[in-house]
Amino acid sequence: MEEYRWRDRIDNFNYEELSALTTKKGRIYNTPIGDFPSITTVLRKTKDNSWLWEWRNRIGREEADRITSYSSSRGTKVHKHMENHMDGKEVDLSSASEDEIQMFNGLKMYDSKITKIYGKEVPLYSKELKFAGRADLIGEWENTPAVIDYKTSRKIKKREWIKDYFLQGTAYALAHDELYGTQINLIVILITVENDIPQCFTLDLQKEPWVFQELGDRLVNFYKQFPGGKF
Repeated sequence: MEEYRWRDRIDNFNYEELSALTTKKGRIYNTPIGDFPSITTVLRKTKDNSWLWEWRNRIGREEADRITSYSSSRGTKVHKHMENHMDGKEVDLSSASEDEIQMFNGLKMYDSKITKIYGKEVPLYSKELKFAGRADLIGEWENTPAVIDYKTSRKIKKREWIKDYFLQGTAYALAHDELYGTQINLIVILITVENDIPQCFTLDLQKEPWVFQELGDRLVNFYKQFPGGKF
């Protein structure tokens, strides 16, 4: 088996596991200080989804459901392959589809950029902002502390289309800083694209402070809609 350089990762944060309840309406995490909505649920419920309904109406509900279900299942599988890969385990692709393999290989192209791993599937929460979640990867990107998130996509993305990905990463960075006394300023979004080249987007929190205001506004909006975080 290949000897992965990131086995020499930092494991001194003592990440605490969190349980979560997932329903059709969203996900709730049970934290040591109470139940909080997942940041993905917060962002989804405060997002303008008019484009989504237009798309569903255009192609039909049955086809939209089929595409959504397949894409979600494939995304989950690709994420699991990456988790095993980062653990230095053999990744069994014997029953994987061609596009699943292609998309997994697309994410692996960025291996050399990940110079340190602090944790994978890291459970996080914020007492101050009242949300929780699970980050794909906390570590170092070219020796700089970062939140690294994996995404799968059917099509190439433009930077202006992935604002919520940056907000999600920012939330994880803030929660990690709050819980573990770090100062993470780099958000890395890796997008593997079906039958196309993978994409990498980065955001420096010190240079783009708009994300803090936007994230705060979305959280305020969410709690106005769902007092007490009950949705």
